[in-house]
Amino acid sequence: MRAAPILIGVFFALVARRMRRAVSRNLLAIRGPVGVLRDSWETTLTFVDFAQALTAALAPLRPMFLERKISLVGEEYVRRLLEEGTGMLMLTAHVGPWDACALRLQRVMDVPVLMLMSEEADPDAEQFQDEVRKSAGVTVLRIGKNPFQGLPLLEHIQKGGIAVAQLDRLPASGRGISVSLFSRPFEVPEGLFRVAGALGCPLVPVFAGRLDPAADGVFVSPPIWVAERSGAESLRAAAQEAVTCLEAHLRRFPSQWFHFVE
Repeated sequence: MRAAPILIGVFFALVARRMRRAVSRNLLAIRGPVGVLRDSWETTLTFVDFAQALTAALAPLRPMFLERKISLVGEEYVRRLLEEGTGMLMLTAHVGPWDACALRLQRVMDVPVLMLMSEEADPDAEQFQDEVRKSAGVTVLRIGKNPFQGLPLLEHIQKGGIAVAQLDRLPASGRGISVSLFSRPFEVPEGLFRVAGALGCPLVPVFAGRLDPAADGVFVSPPIWVAERSGAESLRAAAQEAVTCLEAHLRRFPSQWFHFVE
């Protein structure tokens, strides 16, 4: 579990050409142009980081992952909301050990956590991943094209729970809000911001990063509030604020953005 992710990451960096181009393009946007050798190294490192993050997500209760130190920056934002009994929608992304950290946050916060995920192409893989998360105390809600699948999310937040959703991938419905990420167009799920406005709950950007071989960091930004019945421009402003938080995080962890879509 320590050596295999490195070998697997290097292997896929060599054979997955389309994904490698996407990673290289992302790195270019984050840190600007560099030489071929550095770009190849950082691209390969992204695949290795992804393999390590995936391993931790699939075995979150193994001692080697439970014993990892976790630095929680900005915890006061969440604590204040929890003390007030306010449910919240945490916005995360495919960055660093986001899945493993979300599972461990449930223990730190000691409140019910609902993780929103898109449906997997392989039902067996979906069932396996959901069972792993359930064993760590996190419930997964799969969202597809049926809008009624999201009803449990509303009930969960209204009861003061925490929901976690990914900001950097559009749902099956394909409805998004166009914003700017590293001065290029980027779309985020519109439904997340509409839910926040309808429920009057805060959106809390939370991103994870692998600090070193023995420690992870979770970085919480101040809550973003969306007014009820917000117009398109207000929704876009809230979405841009969240993406600006993501942009700052990616500048710190450029090789830990697992966005393999061109």
